[in-house]
Amino acid sequence: MLLDAIEEPVAAATQLPRVVGYLAADEQSVRLLAAAACCRIAVATDDERVVEYLIRRLSDRLTDGEVSLELTTTLDYLSSAFPGQVEPVLAELADTGDDRDDGDADGAAGSDEGAGGFTASPEATVRRTGDVSDIAVRSRFDDLHIRGERHRGRYATTYETLVGDGSDQRAVALRLLNQPEEVYPEFDRRLAEQLGRWADAGDHDNVVTVFDWGVDAQPWVATALIEGVLAERDRPSPAVAFRNALALADAVSHLHGRGVVHGGLDARTVGYPGERFDDDVERGPLVNNVGLITVFRHYFDPSDCLDPRFAAPEYYDDRFGRIDHATDIYQLGTVYYRLFTGRPPFTGEFEAVRQAVLSGTPPAPSAVVEGLPPELDEVLAKTMAKQKLRRYETVEQLRGELASVAEEYV
Repeated sequence: MLLDAIEEPVAAATQLPRVVGYLAADEQSVRLLAAAACCRIAVATDDERVVEYLIRRLSDRLTDGEVSLELTTTLDYLSSAFPGQVEPVLAELADTGDDRDDGDADGAAGSDEGAGGFTASPEATVRRTGDVSDIAVRSRFDDLHIRGERHRGRYATTYETLVGDGSDQRAVALRLLNQPEEVYPEFDRRLAEQLGRWADAGDHDNVVTVFDWGVDAQPWVATALIEGVLAERDRPSPAVAFRNALALADAVSHLHGRGVVHGGLDARTVGYPGERFDDDVERGPLVNNVGLITVFRHYFDPSDCLDPRFAAPEYYDDRFGRIDHATDIYQLGTVYYRLFTGRPPFTGEFEAVRQAVLSGTPPAPSAVVEGLPPELDEVLAKTMAKQKLRRYETVEQLRGELASVAEEYV
């Protein structure tokens, strides 16, 4: 992808979030290619909006503890090549940075540790400061127009927007992400890191695509639109359920291959581009809100971001371990349970659900829906094992066994 961007920089301008994301790659050779691609795109497009986008994204990454030589070299090159465009942006960012540093850096609402728990931070309220006009100025879109009413969700207030001109227009979901009531400078930093990971991993057919993102004015992200979520749908036929389940396994395997833990898989993080299952035969489900809970749960009540009925045991009791890739495997199993049976694995009030997740066993899918194969019961039982060591070690292993069960259906 990076070599293509260097050879065809104008066409690669639409992939800038991914290109910038590679500046944080572990391998130096990848970072060098990303730096070259950024510079080539800026020069070839000769578009001040592209330059401004790059400066803002690269400056965001300067707040990280470890800054690569390739990143600073890219900034230096852009500053030399486009001094009249770069200096005003850097001056504005410096002023914004001074204002943000007034927050208490030691007042974190949580640590970087992965141990879970549905424990709300005392600061679990929302501060919304930006608006669409603020974001439009900072995005890389030529034009941005609100097309639909805003919708307040778990992580953000979302606007359906149109971007571009004429025949180049497309619909985009512009999400203004919620913020803690108190100002925590590290919240924006951690969120920026996660948005970068999502953007980098969004190149899969079953992961919601990130077109652009930022943390200036207010953290925001522009993504592909989804028309509905699994939680709002009736139970599909077994054949459709198996196709969806295999596609979701591919998506989560892709995330893990990029080093990304989702952490918040449930029936509301599985979106669809159409209104009915029949509309989605070609593309299938879309994994949404990639990794956002890994940041938000330290500053907000985690149960506002994740349905407790789908949460892994480690969210309720840290004796079950950290939130990691094994958590995704368990919660993928709960999503499968909903796909095949039309209901969550556990129901009831919060405390009843908590006890069931920690020590109960859901009814076997074949006992809930007549005609489902008992082999599916075995796959889901292993996927949703209480102890991590009893779960599938990888999503690939889970997918392999699920595919064997699905052979007569798909």
